[in-house]
Amino acid sequence: MENFFSSQSIAIIGASKTQKKLGYQVLKNLIDGGYQGKIFPINLDEKEILDLKAYASVLDVHSKIDLAVIIVPRKTVPNVLGQCVHKEIPFVLIITAGFAEKDDVGKKLQSEIIKITKNTKTKIIGPNCLGIVDTVNYMNLTFAASNIVCGKIGLILQSGAIGSALFDWAKENNIGFSKFVSLGNKVNINENDVLKILSDDDNTDVIALYLEEISDPLELLKLSREITKKKPIIILKGGTTPEGSIAASSHTGAISSSSEINNALFSQGNFIVAESYDELINYFEIFQAKNFAMENNNIAIISNAGGPAILAVDSAQKYGLNNLEFSNFLKKELKNNIGNFATINNPIDLGGDASSFDYEKALGSISKSKIFSSVVVIITPQTMTDLEKIASIISKYSNGNILICAVFMGGKKIEKAENILKQKHVPIFNDPEMAIRMISNIYRYSKTNKKNLSDHFISIDINKQFNLLDEKEIIDKYNLDYARFFNVSSDADVMGHIEDIGFPVVYKAPKTKGRGKAGRIGLNLSDHSSLQRAIETIGLPGIMQEMVESPFEVIIGAKRVPKYGISLLFGQGGIFVEEFDDISVKLWPLTDNDLNEMIEETKVWKNIEKFKVKESLRSFILKVVKIMTENEDISEIEFNPIKILPNKIVAVDINIKRI
Repeated sequence: MENFFSSQSIAIIGASKTQKKLGYQVLKNLIDGGYQGKIFPINLDEKEILDLKAYASVLDVHSKIDLAVIIVPRKTVPNVLGQCVHKEIPFVLIITAGFAEKDDVGKKLQSEIIKITKNTKTKIIGPNCLGIVDTVNYMNLTFAASNIVCGKIGLILQSGAIGSALFDWAKENNIGFSKFVSLGNKVNINENDVLKILSDDDNTDVIALYLEEISDPLELLKLSREITKKKPIIILKGGTTPEGSIAASSHTGAISSSSEINNALFSQGNFIVAESYDELINYFEIFQAKNFAMENNNIAIISNAGGPAILAVDSAQKYGLNNLEFSNFLKKELKNNIGNFATINNPIDLGGDASSFDYEKALGSISKSKIFSSVVVIITPQTMTDLEKIASIISKYSNGNILICAVFMGGKKIEKAENILKQKHVPIFNDPEMAIRMISNIYRYSKTNKKNLSDHFISIDINKQFNLLDEKEIIDKYNLDYARFFNVSSDADVMGHIEDIGFPVVYKAPKTKGRGKAGRIGLNLSDHSSLQRAIETIGLPGIMQEMVESPFEVIIGAKRVPKYGISLLFGQGGIFVEEFDDISVKLWPLTDNDLNEMIEETKVWKNIEKFKVKESLRSFILKVVKIMTENEDISEIEFNPIKILPNKIVAVDINIKRI
């Protein structure tokens, strides 16, 4: 796509002399920002606006126009857009609101503007958006802020309100942006189009996204895997709370919620995920100072109080960071510098009477050791605490190669100290857990990049099926590791097949609607009499299956998700899957690393690794992908439980939901 940021001539359709109107504010921001290109105000009634010649229509402008901005009432948008198309203006930014996001009339108007630009050279940003900004080219086409600080962060937001809030916060905190796009309703240009531009932009070192809806998830995944090798992408996702819905038809359906699937996308795409607006702006503080590449997950914790230090250690363990024990040399150095009353263990508890000198010596020794990639410095305001001086010391050491986060726990007393830290873009928190979670996310991003993993996706041979296959046909056709079973409808069937299976056996009722689970089952039936009692209790017809015993069970499932394709699930199996909450969700296609990570990031893997079944699990997962790809009538498939045995796995139940 041609880059709309490089526009050399801009028309403002709906430009106005009235200061309270958006047409005035956008034009004024563009002029005051120092834009060097040609500006054409468009207004039916005015001859001149803000000392610029005004035109009744873009068709009256005889020069080329690279970008048109539409800020007129919604009912007139189709007409002026048609004029832009007629003039072959390549990009149109529609700031006007009141389209599909508002009511049925707006939906009809939005359909109309899509139709107007279909099969033309004109691309639309918006409608219903805040605008765009390019600080390098002095282009501010928003009605929000003026004098936006130039920096290295590129913003792509689906919310104009969040954009306005960020600009206001950034101005106060001296945070700079390179480019900004408010996506609005995304009728044409979406986040993927803008990512392609920012990916190759030398003035953008970090990209931040706020999205409520993802236009093309698989394209986003493909792009992010490439872009994050060069620069980090921070994402804040809105709309993550699940809506009330009818109970899912399987564990796979219940667990693979939209948030889990988006988390899979973000993990596979190596995004840095912000959990909240506060986290997003703290990432801005971190990356404003420098683009951190953490070498390891070693974290040092310094505090003047025991309780917060313990909370920090708990969080470090929770998020996969290593509060490594100090070497004897480092312990000795710290002991000599700090004194006898401090606890030198990691965390370092300097005590309630800790001085700024103690903090400086602790930070200096840790920085010099070159063992730690991050430090969390915790300060609680106590009688002897010189908060401002400690803040200045933290700021001094934040210029090094260690990621330092300050946790100031308190209220009014800490305000001056916080201001000192803000000037140096040291991230400040009031809770150690948030600081450590963010450090962990940056480490995960750095670790993935450091591995230099292949982006080659696993390929499988596909042969589309046109005949609906039942469970047994699927098991046989795809050569699945599955316990032998027979559908029986009479005593003669039972007696005929028991010799094939052998005792002990399982007897269960046929599949039922709902979750597809029978709910009635006889386990470990070791002889004819126990089998007969189970049949009398459960009834005929039924399923007779060989008994497979193992203390460890896993689940493997797959589900079709609109726009996202096939999502895959692996984790702790059995009847309490959702209660265990030990699952990994990934999106197809997978790389080798994705597939290994899917298995290894679960807790159950630590228990079953010794059985040497990784290749069997990998093979089974890929067979499930093949089943889903070849049988398009299947919307969900689940194998649960799959029993784990030495050197092999055996599935004992299958559940299929069809479209």
